[in-house]
Amino acid sequence: GGAQHAQHAQPGPGDRGIEGSIWELQTAHLIYLEGALLMMSLRVPDALPLDVGCLPHATLLCGPGFAPRDANEVLARATDLGWLDDVAQLSTGCLDVLGS
Repeated sequence: GGAQHAQHAQPGPGDRGIEGSIWELQTAHLIYLEGALLMMSLRVPDALPLDVGCLPHATLLCGPGFAPRDANEVLARATDLGWLDDVAQLSTGCLDVLGS
């Protein structure tokens, strides 16, 4: 398990009465694309309402050519490749994020 953090849920377009509430979140993975992006995927309670297609994460840093909006795509590709499976081993990989 990762570090646990209490975060204030931010209201979104589909706000379901969660504004001002506090939820326990857990860091699942740190994802680093050298010179491009540092982010972490999050485990959230099942009761926390999410927008369709949302992969819970926090973008920590962005380098030239990347923006926080790119983080969801990076997380989706890393998940599809199986890099974020809960395995008790360290692995590294190469991700062609903006390639064809």
